[in-house]
Amino acid sequence: MSRHHLTRLFKSFIGTTPYSYYQEIKLEKIKEALGDLALNISEAFNSCGADYSGGFAEAFKKKIGMTPSEYRKTLQADECDNRKQPEQNKLFPMITFHPVCESEEQFFQTAELFPIPIQIFKRNGDIVFINEAVLKMWNVKDTSQIIGKYNLIRDPFANGQPELQDGIRKVFRGETVLIPDVRIPLENFWEWYKTRSSVYDIEAIYTDILNFPVAGADGQMAYMVAAFFTSRIYQGKSEVAKAREYIENNWREEFDIDSIAKAACLSPSHIVRLFKKYTGMTPYSYYQEIKVSRLKEALRDKNLSVSQAFLSCGFEYPGNFARFFKEQVGMTPSQYRKIMD
Repeated sequence: MSRHHLTRLFKSFIGTTPYSYYQEIKLEKIKEALGDLALNISEAFNSCGADYSGGFAEAFKKKIGMTPSEYRKTLQADECDNRKQPEQNKLFPMITFHPVCESEEQFFQTAELFPIPIQIFKRNGDIVFINEAVLKMWNVKDTSQIIGKYNLIRDPFANGQPELQDGIRKVFRGETVLIPDVRIPLENFWEWYKTRSSVYDIEAIYTDILNFPVAGADGQMAYMVAAFFTSRIYQGKSEVAKAREYIENNWREEFDIDSIAKAACLSPSHIVRLFKKYTGMTPYSYYQEIKVSRLKEALRDKNLSVSQAFLSCGFEYPGNFARFFKEQVGMTPSQYRKIMD
């Protein structure tokens, strides 16, 4: 299906384009995160799976009518007593059937046309539909291995993740919920469905999951739809993928080659050799590269001083990392901030 066809189909079914709908939900989550004053603006964006220096900052300004910094200031003015909590879980109207989907069969046929992974659940949590993109992502052979055998509400993985569990509860109450950066439990699927293939080289997938209710002809919630937007994929050599995933999830911590090796199920010396062979750098260099990237993001946050930007990434300023930053970037942190102005 062409992108143009997909957009027209989604708009006729939902009433807006796929990206506009996705962007609307993400912007609402960014607004909620900006209300948490324990987070700086860059961290608020990151908690929603968005880059503060990227397009969502500009989209925020166009949609809300002010920059993220200005929006936060209005919250601070309204919440000067620090007791009022940020608005949570804004309710969105349930999506009703349009003429394009006069029956459940048409509803499922329409969902099958989308190239992104889509799952559809009944009100009791039983899965009733998955499209081919889900089978490919999960490396499951066919729908018969899942349909009638999986219940989202009773899923032990989902119930073991507080944010995921909370989001699922809300969507089954009729809310639209975006759950960012969820690690798909591929290992569980391989164990449950005995499906891992020797040619499937993906070790981990992180995805934003957009969940929304769909009402039936009577106006009551009939289904819950989950759409998956992949944010990170770790693939290639299994041990190296696991090491990369561990480093990126623990970049704020002290570098620990033993923990990285344990995550990859190898000895420290072995993972260092293997990592360099497949990435061209050592695990420590990769770790440093990520920290420099995160520090650049923090330095772009004008609400933070240079010292605060360093502290938000776990560094002291001035210190050794300031010198390392200059070596890697070719300018001091202050100079980098100036060219970003």
